[in-house]
Amino acid sequence: MFLSFLILFLADYLIFIFIPLGLYFFFIKKDYLLIFQLILCIMFEKIIEMTIKMAFFIPRPYVVNNQPTFVVFLPTDSTFFSGHTAMATVLATVIFFKYKRLGIALLIISIIIGTARVFANVHYPIDIISGLIFGVTIGVSCGKIEAYARYHHPTSGKSKKREK
Repeated sequence: MFLSFLILFLADYLIFIFIPLGLYFFFIKKDYLLIFQLILCIMFEKIIEMTIKMAFFIPRPYVVNNQPTFVVFLPTDSTFFSGHTAMATVLATVIFFKYKRLGIALLIISIIIGTARVFANVHYPIDIISGLIFGVTIGVSCGKIEAYARYHHPTSGKSKKREK
């Protein structure tokens, strides 16, 4: 009983740790650029995820093996790739650029979420691995926004644009 509750919590609810974290960055830290990056990454990840899931339908493990799942909301879309893992990894990667220790902890949480999704019988291990790869790739792409903004912002003193 406890093990099924633990899998349920890790697979379905642990991802919600990013909500209070986002509120912390917005209201306490007032790191609006980070919030912008996170929102941009969420949108970008969701577009890629929905496109791939529509293009490549792979049935969920619980459908194939006819075994019970340990999640509250039964997913019926394609198993490839894990959206939970990709989303958590995207957010963790973007946060890693600015807050290294927190980013590493969140990347570990991403792996835990993905592993729990396999134990919950809603994903295959390849879905988790691909979710991690997509997540890091999208996160690195969105994480470059801050470097670009700092480099090209006219008041940063680092802009290559000449003032006339």
